Amino acid sequence: MFYYGKIKEPLNIKYMIISKDFHFEAAHHLRNYIGKCQFPHGHSYHGTVWVDGKRNEIGFVIDYGEISEIINYFDHKDLNELPEFQELNPTAENIAYTIMIKLANKLTDTHDIAVKIHETASSSAFKTTNPRLIFLAR
Repeated sequence: MFYYGKIKEPLNIKYMIISKDFHFEAAHHLRNYIGKCQFPHGHSYHGTVWVDGKRNEIGFVIDYGEISEIINYFDHKDLNELPEFQELNPTAENIAYTIMIKLANKLTDTHDIAVKIHETASSSAFKTTNPRLIFLAR
């Protein structure tokens, strides 16, 4: 067993929060909206995904490659053409929600998820399954 400093507990931590920063390019437009965003345009989206959960037998909370697969799904796409956005407008809020749902579908154990996505340098959306993770939104 390993001990660090004055910590009395062994470093055999079952639950961890992992994060993965991401970036993708995509186009979209907003339906039933009057304004600049009603017209097709693109964004350089970037953000972070956090997953809080129990490590598996390998030691992963989730394989970072699985998160990358989800993010890569959106890269260089017209988001309005994806099945997830046939009824939902592809807003930053709905993209964050969609990423969270796709992550939840890959996880077999109980996990909490948070997603923050920036549509522009000054505009972002944050979605979480657990309000105690709201501190990640800053």
